[in-house]
Amino acid sequence: MVRSGGGWLLGVGLLGWVMALAGVVRPLRAFYLEAGAMETRRGPRVATAWAVGAVVPALLAVAYGLFAYPIHDLAVQGATALGLP
Repeated sequence: MVRSGGGWLLGVGLLGWVMALAGVVRPLRAFYLEAGAMETRRGPRVATAWAVGAVVPALLAVAYGLFAYPIHDLAVQGATALGLP
């Protein structure tokens, strides 16, 4: 990828990967290794916030999976009607 001039894209992808990994490791560490400290510091809302933070992206992913194909199909039909390849 670097040879083809996409080094910046590789760097952005690696940065995103590291940030995603940190985003996954922090809550897991807090839930499994520091369970007592989290309950006394933040109270019972931690589980609710975690559930909302997990459910909303999951619902968005499911909605995209359900509605992406019809939208893509309409775009292909429109491109065909315009004579685009």
